[in-house]
Amino acid sequence: MDFLSDARKLTGTGSRFRIGRPLDVAVCLLAAACADPPPVRTAAMDAGPVMPPPPTAAGVSATGSYLAGRFAQKRRDFRSAANYLDRALRSDPASPRLMRRTFAAMLADGRIEDAMRLAEGAAGQEVNAPLIAVALVVGDLRAGRTAKAGRRLAAVPRRGLDGFAAPLLGAWTAVQRGRSAEEAIAALEPLRKMAGFAVLHDLHVGLIHDLTGDA
Repeated sequence: MDFLSDARKLTGTGSRFRIGRPLDVAVCLLAAACADPPPVRTAAMDAGPVMPPPPTAAGVSATGSYLAGRFAQKRRDFRSAANYLDRALRSDPASPRLMRRTFAAMLADGRIEDAMRLAEGAAGQEVNAPLIAVALVVGDLRAGRTAKAGRRLAAVPRRGLDGFAAPLLGAWTAVQRGRSAEEAIAALEPLRKMAGFAVLHDLHVGLIHDLTGDA
C-alpha cells in the first residue's frame, strides 16, 4: 500500500494542507472504534434504508429520540445516531451520559465542528469521556493555538482511546511548533508498538514527511 498517496487523497495534502485534517481523520476513526460493536448482519438489515432524520414536530419524546439514537449507534449508522441524540440532548443538556454519547456519534460521523462545540461544553461541565480532551487539543492545533494545545496535551491521560490518540497529538504539536520531522515521528513510536495501529502510524509518518518536504 502506498500510504503517502492514500494520505494525500484522504486529507488533501498540498498547497491547502491543514495541520488539523489528519488529526480530524484519526480522531473520527477512533470515535467510530469506540462505538458499540456492530450487530450480526442479516440480509434484511443490509437491504433496509438508513433511518430517517429525527421528526421536527413539537412534543416529540426526548426518550424516543434517545432510544432511536442508541439503536442507530448499534447499527453503526452514525449520522442518524448523531441527529437523534442531538435532539435528545436539547431536552436534557446537563446530562453527562447523553453529552458523551452525542459527542462520540458526531465525531464518528465526521461532524468535527459540532463535536468541538460539544467538547467545549463538556469541559465546562467537567464531563470526562474518551476523546473529549483529545478533541480539544485538535481544536487548538487547528486554530494555531500551539501553546494551549501543548498544555492540554500534557493533561491527556495515557490510557484507553486517549492513550492511542496522544502520540498523534504529540507528533503534530511538534510539527506545528517547527520541530524536525525526526522529532515528530519519534513521538509516534508508541503508536507503532500498539497492536492494530501500525497502519495509522505509517499514514501519519507519510503525512509528516510530505509536509516537511522530506517525502
